[in-house]
Amino acid sequence: MIPYQVFDRHQEKYFHAIFFLTFKLCGYHITSEVSTSTGRIDALLQIDNKVYIFEFKLNESADVAMQQIHEHGYYKQFLGQGKEVYLIGISFSGATKSIAEMKTEKLS
Repeated sequence: MIPYQVFDRHQEKYFHAIFFLTFKLCGYHITSEVSTSTGRIDALLQIDNKVYIFEFKLNESADVAMQQIHEHGYYKQFLGQGKEVYLIGISFSGATKSIAEMKTEKLS
């Protein structure tokens, strides 16, 4: 449980930082705010031949996050490299301080 004294329910970047630190502390090479020509990928995780593209939303649906990934084409640079590409949209709830919804899509 996150103590209310350090919790900021109005900032997506709070959840973003917790997510990033969790993967980093587990020893994964994760990058944050990866710039592209059309925007920034919230988080990018590459493991062996797999690429995971994360988009986070606070108090919005996971569908909105997935829509942003598709509209901005965050995945395009990874296609044709023989890697499995996964798109992951995560919706955080400021009220419950947790993941409210998650959508995934695998590209071939």
